[in-house]
Amino acid sequence: MKECRDDELFATAGVSRCIKVFDFSSVRTFRGHTNEKNFVGLTVNSEYLACGSETNEVYVYHKEITRPVTSHRFGTPEMDNAEEEVGSYFISAVCWKSDSPTMLTANSQGTIKVLVLAA
Repeated sequence: MKECRDDELFATAGVSRCIKVFDFSSVRTFRGHTNEKNFVGLTVNSEYLACGSETNEVYVYHKEITRPVTSHRFGTPEMDNAEEEVGSYFISAVCWKSDSPTMLTANSQGTIKVLVLAA
């Protein structure tokens, strides 16, 4: 997938021997997480979006609110927080369980957590 210059057109090419162009208009911009150099994972359900961050945190956004409604920082059992360098770990995968407030998350060091969004 490739973004075109006007930020609203996307093009895809695949084994079907064709290129498809899609016209998307931005509805909302969500800010709060850090993503400068690593893929940090993204998942959506009917009400929420969740994504990882290069700060080793998972951020959850409500689809109507552009700032995070909550976040969870991954700790590393073998290191205390003072020893962790910012950016040394990042969240690499997030996935909601179907029809559930539960998500599976993982970071770049292989730590996997099950998180539940509580009301």
